[in-house]
Amino acid sequence: MSSYLQHLQANSDALRTVIDDVLAEFRVLPVGSGYIDLLVPITDALDLIDRLALVPVAITYMTWWCHCTPESRRHLGCPHGLGGPRALDGKTWFSECTHYPDLDLSARGVPVTDTTIVAHVLAEACRAELRAYLLHEFPQEPFYSPCLCPGLWLHVPDAWQRTHYLVSNT
Repeated sequence: MSSYLQHLQANSDALRTVIDDVLAEFRVLPVGSGYIDLLVPITDALDLIDRLALVPVAITYMTWWCHCTPESRRHLGCPHGLGGPRALDGKTWFSECTHYPDLDLSARGVPVTDTTIVAHVLAEACRAELRAYLLHEFPQEPFYSPCLCPGLWLHVPDAWQRTHYLVSNT
């Protein structure tokens, strides 16, 4: 087990509580009960990524989801993908875009599998790579659309489930 994951395991309860509080603060929509496919508007994603890096928790993978609204259906041709969950507003929904390439930070040279890397170093390396991609590369991608939201995957032990974050439509 890597030094990073050992740090998370040793501080499991406290870190999961902090992570869940941050997710609730940013009104992140989780697709399941774990810490993958955490949907957040692109406008909030950079701040969320920064905040999680301070915990420190690394985001090592990202998928794409189309946020389907009446306006995006008219102007952007949404949905661009498969089915998905209702948004927190209860009126719009997300469509999983499996045909768009996922962003795997280990394939981009971030040392995700390095067994000696410490938590804050990995979290910061992931933060820097995600910010650079979202700010500079993503807007140039051939699949880019303003309706797309990232589904963030936190690098946490597989068995971790969120401790308390309840989704509300209010």
